[in-house]
Amino acid sequence: ALDPGNDGGAAVSGSDGRFLVPDLAPGSYALRATAPGFSPGHSRTFAKRPDDPLVLRLARQGTLSGTVVDQDSRPVPAFEVQAKQHRARMDGAVPFGAVQRVRDPEGHFTLAGFEPGWACVDAWAQGYALTASDCVKMAQGAEVVGLIVTLQRGAALSGRVIDDLGAPVANAKVGLFH
Repeated sequence: ALDPGNDGGAAVSGSDGRFLVPDLAPGSYALRATAPGFSPGHSRTFAKRPDDPLVLRLARQGTLSGTVVDQDSRPVPAFEVQAKQHRARMDGAVPFGAVQRVRDPEGHFTLAGFEPGWACVDAWAQGYALTASDCVKMAQGAEVVGLIVTLQRGAALSGRVIDDLGAPVANAKVGLFH
C-alpha cells in the first residue's frame, strides 16, 4: 500500500493469468508479480484512476546449456554446477540459484533463471578442481547453448604448521584464499 493506513494483500494468478486481491481500501498500491522462469514484473494503481486496466508483464529469463568435459575433451558423467551472473562484463560474477548435481553420460547441463547481462558457471567433480567457464552475453529470455566447461585435474597442497620456535602445531586449521 502506498497510502498511509492501508494494508497490502496477495493473490496467485489462475491459468488465465487473472488474479483478485479482495477487501482492499481505496488508494494507491505498488504491485510486484513473480513466477519461476520470469523476471519480476512491477506496476502500480492510482487512487485517482481506479478503473485503469491493470496488467503486470513478466519477461522470460534466459537459459544456458552446455557440456562439462575433462582435459582430453571426454564428457564428465557426474559433476556439480553453479550459475553465476554479472551485469557488466568487468563486474564480479555472483552465484545464484541452487547448486545442481548432474549425472549425464554426455556431460550435458542446463541452467535457468538468467537476467540480461553476462552469465557463466562454476563446475566441479571428484578428482577435478573447481573450474569457471567463460562468460557469455545473455539477452532477456535468451537460450544460449554450446558452452563447454573443461575441468582441470585437482592438485594437492601439503606443508607443515609450526610455531615461532619451529615446533609442530597440531589441530591448526589451514585455509586457501586467492
